[in-house]
Amino acid sequence: MQHYLIEEQKRVEANKFVRTWHRHNKNVVPKIQFRFALAIIAVRPLGDDYYHQQVGCIIVGNPCGRFKKPNNLEFRRVCFSHEFQPTKKDQMMFARNDYSRVKMLSYKKGLWNLKCKTYTLPSFIIRCAVQYIKERFKNVGKLISYITINENGSYYKYAGWKQDHIVKGNGQGWQSRKGRKKFRTIDKKRFVKEFQADNKIQVSARKST
Repeated sequence: MQHYLIEEQKRVEANKFVRTWHRHNKNVVPKIQFRFALAIIAVRPLGDDYYHQQVGCIIVGNPCGRFKKPNNLEFRRVCFSHEFQPTKKDQMMFARNDYSRVKMLSYKKGLWNLKCKTYTLPSFIIRCAVQYIKERFKNVGKLISYITINENGSYYKYAGWKQDHIVKGNGQGWQSRKGRKKFRTIDKKRFVKEFQADNKIQVSARKST
């Protein structure tokens, strides 16, 4: 049966996927900023076996700047390959208004069988990552993520995140220090997810052993 699989991934493999597919930030996440990564894999039947293709990656790590606190985490990279187009008619694994099947390897609770409307799949994956954080880390206060000003951030919005700030790309600050590479910065939108007011993902789930 075809489905999407969400499972933890090693830092080197996650960074390799980001360098291949991220649209504007191909810089690797260093070990000091890394907590964990999740791979999103499309699983399709192939004869008597299954074909696995990674179509997405989420790297979660330590935040920088004003949110640099032990109980805060940042989605450092959220990246999907060009093949991941769940609402495009000729590339869908499932019909747009049908339910996509998702299997998530929980940190503590084994394999969960989940489902969501196909057109909500990107935001559903974000929600799955948030749920994974709840299981793995205690007392997390806030999640932060940044996107470029030209992105709409719909998958964050539909996952319950709030845009709270525009970070101006003025080319100053940390990159002006001696020995650091200069590059042009652009404005970014900051999205925040407060943990205290959040509930578990509302999905039809079944624990498997």
